[in-house]
Amino acid sequence: MGRKSGVQREDVYRAALMIKARGESVSIERVRREIGRGSPNTVVPFLREWRKEQGVQACAEMEVVETTSTEPAADDTPPELEIMARAIWERAKKHASERARRELHEQSFVLSQSQTALAARSAQLQDEERRIELAGKHLEESSSAAKQEIERWRDSYEAAKKECDVLNGNLSGAEAELERLRTLINGHVDELARRDQAIREAKEEHAAQVERVVAAFVQADEQRQRASTKSSDLRTSKHSSRS
Repeated sequence: MGRKSGVQREDVYRAALMIKARGESVSIERVRREIGRGSPNTVVPFLREWRKEQGVQACAEMEVVETTSTEPAADDTPPELEIMARAIWERAKKHASERARRELHEQSFVLSQSQTALAARSAQLQDEERRIELAGKHLEESSSAAKQEIERWRDSYEAAKKECDVLNGNLSGAEAELERLRTLINGHVDELARRDQAIREAKEEHAAQVERVVAAFVQADEQRQRASTKSSDLRTSKHSSRS
């Protein structure tokens, strides 16, 4: 398996032991430099656990030294051992005091960072709230303008609808008038057709009368000619008889 990308507990423990082995004070920044990566928020919890474990060990050492120092010293206890025990006790107290101060400093550092992050987040939330408020006002203004536009279009629609109703009424009246004129024209056309038929019939009757009159004249002329011829023949016959 590949190396994990994030800082792990063993990374912090290993770095702390290396720093302690060099005789340096174990701090967040030194641990981060030793590891080569990791944020304070990631390193602090693991470093606190390591220090707690180190504190348990130190307390165990302190209990041993304290027990040794409080028991009545045997007559054969070397003075060097008593001096060494006291030195270990003093170092343990000094180490515990320094560790407490470091933890307090680190906790203050983490708290300061948290307060800074909280302030930044609070400012961000305030900005978001202002933007939301401005967006709400803009939306309200846009909604009001949209409502006014809708009302204007509704009024225009009502006016156009009334105009259409008037035009439809006028169209219906015009269609009725057109139908009346069409009926009237059809009646005139029928009347003209009847009159034309009557005129044709009258012309035909007049022509027939003229032909009858002409025929009567011709017949009368023929009768007159026959009568004249007959009268001439009678006169001729009478003249011949006298002779």
